[in-house]
Amino acid sequence: MNHYESDLSLQHTTLNNSLNLFYHGSLWVGSGREQLELIFDTGSDWLVLETDFCESCIAPVFQSGLSTTYSILEPKIYSREYGSASI
Repeated sequence: MNHYESDLSLQHTTLNNSLNLFYHGSLWVGSGREQLELIFDTGSDWLVLETDFCESCIAPVFQSGLSTTYSILEPKIYSREYGSASI
């Protein structure tokens, strides 16, 4: 397991409630602290980020090559069904 320590201060984000359907807000990821706008799934324990590995994702996506702390933890590809959507 890799562990990275940082002297960066904690970043807080505001979750915005959209018509009581979903929450969205910003998340900063990677050593370059890329800011991505996400929909937070409150019914799941998964955090799914669109990355530069995704051929059909629309920018902005997480640029893994720009992060010095990015690493593949598990080489498995997971698939999940959420209602009518799949990832």
